[in-house]
Amino acid sequence: FLSGNVMTSRLNRNRLHRFGLTAKAIEQTDFLTSDDPWFRPVDVRLGPDGWIYIADFYNRIIGHYEVPLTHEGRDRFRGRIWRIGRIGADSNLPDLSTLDNCVSTIQGGNPAVVSLALQRIAEIVDGLTDDVSGLKSQHARAVETFKVSDDSWASLWAKFLISKRTGVSFDVLSAIAAGDDVTATHALKILLIQLEENRGADIDPKAIAAIRSAAFDASQRPHACQTAFELLARYGEATDAVRCLEEVVSMKTKDPVLYSALRIALRRMLIRDTIRHDVLAEWSGTNSCAEETKAADQETVANQEDANPLVDMHGELGKELFAVLLALPNESFPVKAVLGYLQRVQPATGLSNDMIQSVSRAIPAPGVGEFLCLIESLN
Repeated sequence: FLSGNVMTSRLNRNRLHRFGLTAKAIEQTDFLTSDDPWFRPVDVRLGPDGWIYIADFYNRIIGHYEVPLTHEGRDRFRGRIWRIGRIGADSNLPDLSTLDNCVSTIQGGNPAVVSLALQRIAEIVDGLTDDVSGLKSQHARAVETFKVSDDSWASLWAKFLISKRTGVSFDVLSAIAAGDDVTATHALKILLIQLEENRGADIDPKAIAAIRSAAFDASQRPHACQTAFELLARYGEATDAVRCLEEVVSMKTKDPVLYSALRIALRRMLIRDTIRHDVLAEWSGTNSCAEETKAADQETVANQEDANPLVDMHGELGKELFAVLLALPNESFPVKAVLGYLQRVQPATGLSNDMIQSVSRAIPAPGVGEFLCLIESLN
């Protein structure tokens, strides 16, 4: 990929290496260099004509505080746009005047053209009269065309846009189950729109099953995994939150970006009262107050630990859940669960200053007094 470097007046070229959601840029030979120190490439885009467009700030001064804002060297009126392409290459724009043309166009490889074609399909569909018989036949042709399309994610969106107007349905769940990472991700986004449009209605168990299947396939389809957990944050159950927590722990060193994304999804799950209460009820009784925790039956807790990973207070699951609980908003903050965790881990690992400071910053005002009493009693 290309990126503008305003400091060195170059277009840098890098090769993208992905491991899950996390990406690393591997430096390659520069795509373009310039001897003009005013060349400031601030953006690079691929146009629908296949040419590369560069927005050039073209200014002697680029630092906000390099010189006074009124300095005469600041150029506030000029800039340049560069167009780069292969000499003799066809740069004609596609004809997007009809639905059939749009359907054919989205099978191309240029993402700018695909985006324009999808926008044009939406405009055509929205502008139709009540007579949609012709559109239904076009929808049928589109479905046949998309069966051999290489751009299956774009095909899904086109079918979705057309089906909303015609009422002709298509099977988005099969794309979630059998599609590659990109296709399944877009299919999940379409499913989210459908679920939001039918909010309040019973959710098809097959849809929840498809979402869960994608959520726990992080090694093969990490982007679909992230999107699926975003759906589970809205429509999942407490068991999904526990599975998400386990995925958080497993991805901590494997895929840092997915690890962060799953923690965000877990936080959204725990904001929901029913999920938070069910998860904390399993968390080794930490939603009880201090006296209730002291009186807990140790034998029962020991038996629970064999079957319930959440009871492992000192393990990675407990640490990650504790960290996410601290990020909950005040109205969802489980004071007794957090204080119960501090009380139970203190004999084994002690309370670090960092842990105490983290809780003091997060705990809402009504729980501060109880927190101070606990710290005083433990010390």
